[in-house]
Amino acid sequence: RGGSMLDAMKDVIGQRRFWRLAAVTLMFCGVRMTFRHLDATFPKYFTRTFGPQAPFELILCINPMVTMVATPFVTAYLLKHKVPYDQTLLVGAFLSGLSIFCLSLWESFSGAVAFVLVL
Repeated sequence: RGGSMLDAMKDVIGQRRFWRLAAVTLMFCGVRMTFRHLDATFPKYFTRTFGPQAPFELILCINPMVTMVATPFVTAYLLKHKVPYDQTLLVGAFLSGLSIFCLSLWESFSGAVAFVLVL
């Protein structure tokens, strides 16, 4: 196909598939940033907000425990109701990306627990 790079960009930008990929990529960027916050900045935020003796480790351990316990039940539910994988992935990613806003609504131990539970 002959044509300039500008023509190729116009062609790609005009495709619905491109915008779907861009939306999914943007959604997963929010999820990735949330998990990065959990690793890198949440411990410092929590100790600065609630003092040096604040048990941020207890808050952080909630997420893996909920994941291990809930995964079989959620998987069984999704299989029973034949929810498509792509829909499941998008809804899960959207909720995980929004979980950080629990901390902006409630700057408390409850907000931190809600953040990690929704994540």
